[in-house]
Amino acid sequence: MNVEDVQNFVSEIVNFCKDNTIYGELVPIDPIYELDIQPEDIEYIKKFVKNNPIVTFPSNIRYKKSVNFSGHTFLNASYNKPDEVKQKDQIFMPTWILTTIILSRLVRDLSARSVFDFGSGDGRIQYFASSIGLRTYGIEYSDILVNVQKQIAEKTGVELGVIKGDVLEKRDYSIYDLEKPAFIISFTEGMRERTFDFLKSSLEQYTPDLIKKSIFVTIHENISPLRKEIIFDSENFLDEIYNLNLPTYWNKETNYRINTFKT
Repeated sequence: MNVEDVQNFVSEIVNFCKDNTIYGELVPIDPIYELDIQPEDIEYIKKFVKNNPIVTFPSNIRYKKSVNFSGHTFLNASYNKPDEVKQKDQIFMPTWILTTIILSRLVRDLSARSVFDFGSGDGRIQYFASSIGLRTYGIEYSDILVNVQKQIAEKTGVELGVIKGDVLEKRDYSIYDLEKPAFIISFTEGMRERTFDFLKSSLEQYTPDLIKKSIFVTIHENISPLRKEIIFDSENFLDEIYNLNLPTYWNKETNYRINTFKT
């Protein structure tokens, strides 16, 4: 997968959404070979949308080989409970399905064998990573969203590896089946640093050999100018491999960085 081609493709889609005041996401309904989205992937997408209670049905807005879903508003009001959905100081706002597919393929191409998602929401990253053969886990704090993941897993037959828990605690990762894992930290300023610090200290304590084999995916946005020089000092430990912008909630392009641990 050519990262530059990916970047150009998704930027065109995001601009199309902005120009046409589309507030949902564009979900592929046909293969997109430039993004390594094959016919079998389309079937996985259909199953995920059909069995996910927090996304709506597609509208008739089309862009090239994609169709619009209003995936960033809750279909059922019972899922929109801030006190329940809140992950500490982070509200659940799912990233695009297209973005999760791209990230899964990029870490796979870097020889990742498993994915561990922090703040996993409705399980979409695990779901699409699992669809290409990666072992998956996801930590989620909200009981509601944990139950959503379990429902999706049961109805689709896709193992999501959902873990009810807090990302801000030490964890012994040796109990999981992790082989060259990609750890995905989809939090913004503040929460991102704290999550990485707990992950790093846990790996160093329990599985020091694993940390050098790991891939770390982080997002970068909302960095205030006053904190720009000190924010995410964890970068001192990481070597950047890829840096690209991918669509997230409300058609916003968010900066994703794929890194390995410095040796």
